[in-house]
Amino acid sequence: MPISHLPIQRKLIGIIFITALTVLLGSYMVLLVYESRSSAQAATHGLRTMGDIIASNSTAALIYDDPKLAEENLSTLRAETDITAAALYDKQGKIYAVYPASLPSLALPAAPGADGTRFSFRELVLFDPVVQGSNRVGTLYIRSDLGGLYRRLGVYGVVLLCVLIGAVTLAFLLSNFLQRQISQPIINLAETARKVTEQKDYSVRAPKQSGYELGYVTDAFNAMLEQIQLSHAVLGESEERFRVVADSAPVLIWIAGTDMGATWFNKYWLNFVGRPMASEVGSGWIDNLHPDDRQACLETLAASYGQRRYFRLECRLRRNDGEYRWLLEQGAPRYQGGEFAGFIGSCVDITDNKEAEAAVRLSELQLRLVTDHASVFMCQIDREHRFTFVNRAYARRYEMEPQDINGRLVQEIIGPDAYGMIRERLEAALGGARQEFEIELSYSTLGRRWVHVVYEPLRGAGGVVAGIVSVLSDITERQRASLELERARDEAVNASRAKDDFLAALSHELRTPLNPVLLLATDAGTNPDLSPEVREDFETIRKNVELEARLIDDLLDLTRITNGKMVLASQAVDIHAVVRDALSTVKGELASRKVELVMELAAGRPVVRGDPVRLQQVFWNVLKNAVKFTSDRGKVVVATSVPAGRGTFVLRVTDTGIGITPSELGHIFDAFVQGEHAKGLGSHRFGGLGLGLAISRRLVELHSGSIAAESEGRNRGSTFLIELPLDVVADNGQDGRGAPGDPGAMRLLPAAAEAAGPQRSILLVEDHSPTRVALVRLLQRRNFHVFVAETAAEARKVAQAEKIDIVISDIGLPDASGYDLMAELEERHNLKGIALTGYGTEGDIARSRSTGFAVHLMKPVSMLALDAAIATVSPAVLQS
Repeated sequence: MPISHLPIQRKLIGIIFITALTVLLGSYMVLLVYESRSSAQAATHGLRTMGDIIASNSTAALIYDDPKLAEENLSTLRAETDITAAALYDKQGKIYAVYPASLPSLALPAAPGADGTRFSFRELVLFDPVVQGSNRVGTLYIRSDLGGLYRRLGVYGVVLLCVLIGAVTLAFLLSNFLQRQISQPIINLAETARKVTEQKDYSVRAPKQSGYELGYVTDAFNAMLEQIQLSHAVLGESEERFRVVADSAPVLIWIAGTDMGATWFNKYWLNFVGRPMASEVGSGWIDNLHPDDRQACLETLAASYGQRRYFRLECRLRRNDGEYRWLLEQGAPRYQGGEFAGFIGSCVDITDNKEAEAAVRLSELQLRLVTDHASVFMCQIDREHRFTFVNRAYARRYEMEPQDINGRLVQEIIGPDAYGMIRERLEAALGGARQEFEIELSYSTLGRRWVHVVYEPLRGAGGVVAGIVSVLSDITERQRASLELERARDEAVNASRAKDDFLAALSHELRTPLNPVLLLATDAGTNPDLSPEVREDFETIRKNVELEARLIDDLLDLTRITNGKMVLASQAVDIHAVVRDALSTVKGELASRKVELVMELAAGRPVVRGDPVRLQQVFWNVLKNAVKFTSDRGKVVVATSVPAGRGTFVLRVTDTGIGITPSELGHIFDAFVQGEHAKGLGSHRFGGLGLGLAISRRLVELHSGSIAAESEGRNRGSTFLIELPLDVVADNGQDGRGAPGDPGAMRLLPAAAEAAGPQRSILLVEDHSPTRVALVRLLQRRNFHVFVAETAAEARKVAQAEKIDIVISDIGLPDASGYDLMAELEERHNLKGIALTGYGTEGDIARSRSTGFAVHLMKPVSMLALDAAIATVSPAVLQS
């Protein structure tokens, strides 16, 4: 236990006892040290004196080299019981004589040490010089045991200890007796103070038992109690008044003592928490605090108590209904008689204010989040053209923080040039007119930038414009992208036009050389004057030329579909008629390979809306593949149906051919894909580029239909399903288109023999010499008088000089366009013509008809097609 906590009696006894003990112990230690040093000095002095005598007597022994005399001198040490060893060293430092004589040399120093004495724990050693006059002739070594010295000191210490114990005992007895004279009056005062504290009875007085100082203290203590008694009465009245006022106040009031424990709460507090005073005093009130607020609240209280200073905090307190309410708590230190007496404080319910503040902060936070993270630059400008607010994006645009811009003039930030360009708009907005515009500004730090600006007037009280809110978007990249997009679009249009021109030129150049071949082959193939073998050879030529033309058409069709330039001439179509026409194109191959054809057409005449030419192209592709991939004496089944309730027409083509593997099914409608059978040298077995089905799928999709393939695997045959929507507005009694082609097309007539009748004249305009020569011969065989022109200029001269019935002209002429030539001939001479060209897009066909061509034939053309075209243009020829 600390001495400060001991009773005063023990403190006095302890003080007296410790003081006496300290003095005695100090005296004991001083005497003991003194005796030790005195004994050591006496021993040293005695050893030196003895050494000087023996050294003086040993001089002769060393000078005359008499060891015996030296040993006799050393043997005189026998009378000194404390001497344990001695030796005499000669001038060279070697041992000359020892004592006792039996002492081995190893027990002695090998050489003499420094002159003088040296103490160790148990021994005292002396090295004393042996001299003759001023010459040193040797050294004396003596070693003495200190045991005798220690024994003397021990006896002396025991005597002193006995004296010390007696003195301590006497001091304890005296202190125990004397302390009562001092402690009893103080104990009486303490007992009186205890009674006053415990009983709160300030009428108790301390008895006076002595005079002088302690008597004065007792009188002063009793006078103080009397004064406290009077003050307590006054304070009681004051506290009663305070409690009446505090209980009437509409706030929570509390009082705490010096130990931070609560001592009192007003009625408003007790009613608020719904607990009695006994549950709140001390630390009971802490139970009402929100768990998350307790630590911070108690730490604030502790800090305020430690520094005796005012505090203010916000915390949540549980109300009697269980709801935690936010309180603003304030506390200040209170003093009584100038002494710190604790704290007094009050609490006000601020929950409603907190909720309102939270809503405002949330709104401000949301606004700040929106403005700071907006992709636009936002600011607020007052009537003096100063920034009052900028969002973070606006500030970062100038590599600043918002606080660096707020308060500065607009001109300082954006630069004088940009400010001059927007000033008029700014003034208009401050005048109350909303402004929205796009402008390219020249900033002092950002350079030239395109911006989209909105100025919205900000009106204050009475509708007066106090400033503007500006929302600015940097549209520089958009403007650049727009310009780049326009440039790219122009380039794309030019590239597309160049590609179209290239494809048209390519088609023309590829088809033109085939034209005379096909003309001559088709004419000779139907010429009865030729032998069957020769006609068969020409028929082979015709088939291969038509196949080559078909490949060119497929390439061009795929390009048109891919670029979205395929135009359908939609109309109501008798779909069965289209199927039959497609079948007619493959009947020859079916017969030559003895492939059985089975037709299972649905009842009625289903009508779909579509382009009959393109639909026949789809059906022909599917039928051609079925025949091509079916072995001789195989079977092809063509079946149609109109499923009930679906509103569609379904064509099913099934063959017994080589079939389709599962891996091929996934890519069978992709362009340039021919399947596994075409790998290696297999592609030459069936031919083709792998475009037919790709084009067919695109054409079917353009008709809002679908096409699919099915097969059980290699050599198990295959089935193709084409489904097209029926034309719901078509009249079932009305005939659809029975044959593919445009409205002006006719079925091809057989090859004309050399016709009789009146001779008609034809103007042939063709710059390709082989085509021109072949056509002249073939037309002359058909009783036509042919006028030939290689250029548009020559054609104009012939038309001007001769009577012409029909014009057959190429489109691509050396000196002009066939379109322009035909338009001129129709206007001046009322002539109709046939376009015979390698250009065959929908645009080419439409343009040829608009300029006077009645029929548009695309090279290579057969003589059968040309005969039909001539018949279309000139009914007189048809009659002949």
